[in-house]
Amino acid sequence: PHLQRAFQLHLALTRVQSERMQMTEALSRVAQSVIVLDRSGKVVFLNPAAEKIIAEKDGLELDRDMCLFASSSSENKTFRAALDAIFVESLEKLADPGGVLQISRPSGGRPLQILIFPFTEPDFNSYSSEPLAMIFLYDPESRLAPVEDVLSQTYGLTPAESHVAALLAGGISLKEAGDELGVSLNTVKTHLKRIFTKTDTNRQSELITLLNNGPGRFNHGPSGDGKIKL
Repeated sequence: PHLQRAFQLHLALTRVQSERMQMTEALSRVAQSVIVLDRSGKVVFLNPAAEKIIAEKDGLELDRDMCLFASSSSENKTFRAALDAIFVESLEKLADPGGVLQISRPSGGRPLQILIFPFTEPDFNSYSSEPLAMIFLYDPESRLAPVEDVLSQTYGLTPAESHVAALLAGGISLKEAGDELGVSLNTVKTHLKRIFTKTDTNRQSELITLLNNGPGRFNHGPSGDGKIKL
């Protein structure tokens, strides 16, 4: 019986570790910035997209204990209140959990936008025995371009066409794309016509919608250690 229980425990731990690795891999590949915090505000998980924003220390920062805080003291109080509300045990107060906050940036850029809500999915409880909060972090100043090699594989684009498509999907104009590539506007327009044909689109807005909703928005390359912070 003791050996049986030990083996069952081993299988359960193996399953938990596998689920954790799968979730880490998935969240590390998405372009959206994702942060998971514990009750104290300490980072449990920080994907590469979020890590890049936090590293700029422009509105949100990490202290030496790896706790997330807003640069503005007044906004940090609001953020902490929203985070504390996530962990209130009252079911009545949890009826409408989470919220959306704006965090101003010392650089003068558009405020960061954060969506915070309880992270209570049972399959993800392997991250912590304590309740967790998840944050989706939006940077209005960022231009999230699709991964070029994925565009090439998906739509049969040449490297030059993939580069143009990625720039346009990231919010670059035709002229700006030409300047970045060092080619004329007419050359960019020629690439665009070929991209339209290969993606079965007719308008630039239609193309951008297609690209930004497709697999190119995911990082298909190695994700390293998943940027786990424990």
